[in-house]
Amino acid sequence: MEHGGQPQSRLGEEATDDREPRSFPGHFWDWLGEETKQRQRQLAIRAQEMYDEGRPLFTREMIADAQRQIDQLQAGTMPPGKTLSVIGMDGVRYDNPRREIDLRKEPDHVPVMTFTSINSLTDLSGRVYPCYGSDGVVPINIATASSDSSYVERVEKVTADQVAAALDAVIDSFSGRETWRSVKSIFDGADLSRLEIDKIVAFGLGVPAREALPGVADRPSCMQHALLLALAALLEEKTGRRVRRIAQEPEYFDSCKQVLRARDVEVAEPETGFLLVDEKTLVLTVACNVPVMQIVTELARPAGMIWARVEPDEKPRQWWRDEDGGWISPHITDPSSPRVRELVKGYTEYTLTPIATAELCGSAVYLRKES
Repeated sequence: MEHGGQPQSRLGEEATDDREPRSFPGHFWDWLGEETKQRQRQLAIRAQEMYDEGRPLFTREMIADAQRQIDQLQAGTMPPGKTLSVIGMDGVRYDNPRREIDLRKEPDHVPVMTFTSINSLTDLSGRVYPCYGSDGVVPINIATASSDSSYVERVEKVTADQVAAALDAVIDSFSGRETWRSVKSIFDGADLSRLEIDKIVAFGLGVPAREALPGVADRPSCMQHALLLALAALLEEKTGRRVRRIAQEPEYFDSCKQVLRARDVEVAEPETGFLLVDEKTLVLTVACNVPVMQIVTELARPAGMIWARVEPDEKPRQWWRDEDGGWISPHITDPSSPRVRELVKGYTEYTLTPIATAELCGSAVYLRKES
């Protein structure tokens, strides 16, 4: 997982963040050629124009449409030779950058939905490649992903009992942690009845099964799931209202799902959690590897959010090369944006204690103001 909150001024400018850089081989961009880079720059200019016009970056229709095709791929019901397509920022349907995916030829891969932030879509360097292969600006793509098979085999051998033991060990001590005390004090002092929170939707909290492997001592994923459970219980206690616990994490193993469901957590599979966010939702995400803040901002005005602190102003930074000549990308995976900054103006921001802030990767709490 990677931490969100990218400093940036105007979206079309190049920018970088010094917390979670991503390196790309230097020769990759040379291989693309200037013509391809120029085409990408033109797409970036068009993306900026549409964003400035107020066009939606992400919509429920985009997500549901891509998910429908992914479900067909997984079920083997995609008609032979059927071309994958996605909906662009202009509302027009375009060929997916990968027009066809045949899982029979990729048995170790799974279809996934990828999300591109406005920061990457408007990058003028010509080095951002999510739109290559498409004639339009497409913030959502359908791709495939694979994991290291030996590592997956190790985690798959972790039993549900082992996952439960790892998670329960964190839950049992969570009430005494500084992180929980800091979060709890904020909600204890807030007027929660007016917010009418009826669910917490959590995104990218990590994979508890990985932290149940022998010899693993650090358990941030278990801690984040403990926070989800503790928050829901606190909200129910203070409001007398049932609060659903919902978690979206495409990398969950079956053992994770079994353990979470036993603790009354609904598993949103795989990107359907975004479609559940509404004005009665508390969003929870910590260092997610998709642009959760930008997606949520486009879809709803939630009751509250626990996510990376949004800086009121952002400064431009540059792409740069590492000592091996590889490009360091300016774009982290869950960055802020002008629309995110505008959204949080309608919320009261609560700062966590330094220890809680560190454990939650720079997060803050946002609760919607009275309108």
